[in-house]
Amino acid sequence: MADQVEVTIPADMWAGRETDEGVLVNWFRREGSVVREGEILAEVMIEKVTLEVAAPVTGRIETILISQGDVVRPGQPLAVILAGSTAEGSAPQAGEPAAPRA
Repeated sequence: MADQVEVTIPADMWAGRETDEGVLVNWFRREGSVVREGEILAEVMIEKVTLEVAAPVTGRIETILISQGDVVRPGQPLAVILAGSTAEGSAPQAGEPAAPRA
């Protein structure tokens, strides 16, 4: 079974800031999307500066925990990635037959 890895805002994004909260302004991927380590997933605004949040691992976004416009804090999980999973969502890929139904 693949590991679940939380996507959080890296601590260094908060370094030197006078606030401990920001706002998630944009998601670039959605639940079920396959992402690569380092791929930009979201933008967070902290003190009027927009910063990018990257995928910590390659895998599939299993759950998005924070909605666009929500307040976020250091260490708060934004999403969960199923590490190593490269199956996009639950729909069959192009060229793959659909699973038979019982």
